[in-house]
Amino acid sequence: MERFLKIFALAASCVMLLAAVAVFRGTGDAEAQGHSIGFIDSDKVLENYAPAVEVNKQLANLRKQIEMDLEKTVREKYGPGDLSTLSREQQLEVQKMFDNTDTIFQQKSESLRQEKWVPIVDEINAAIEKVAMEEKLEVVLEKTAVIHGGVDLTQQVIDYLKTK
Repeated sequence: MERFLKIFALAASCVMLLAAVAVFRGTGDAEAQGHSIGFIDSDKVLENYAPAVEVNKQLANLRKQIEMDLEKTVREKYGPGDLSTLSREQQLEVQKMFDNTDTIFQQKSESLRQEKWVPIVDEINAAIEKVAMEEKLEVVLEKTAVIHGGVDLTQQVIDYLKTK
């Protein structure tokens, strides 16, 4: 889940950074032309947006359930002892079980992400766009891409999402 969020944030940062570069490149001096730049802390937005928090809980519960099922299966087959005492062949079989479990988790979590995260990301992006328009900002970046300046829209986006 954390990997997905980092990828999402990185992708959003890249898109927003490219937009900022296009604005600066086209005008030479964005502030002189009246352009303003905002930023958001996407981690904070996600932490404060109930649907995102719920999906994170669902993903964590999914991981926990899959791990418990794997542990039960391994213990039923090989007993409660130390797995390092198993033969090389048995250890390879256990490793395959772990790999298969990870694949199952990836598939189920990807399905959950597609079903639940896509609408959440769309809602967050719409909120960012709405707040940016209200503030008359042309570019909104991820906080990590901003070294200096800009208008922090994070709380306004969180507040807007709470009203939906």
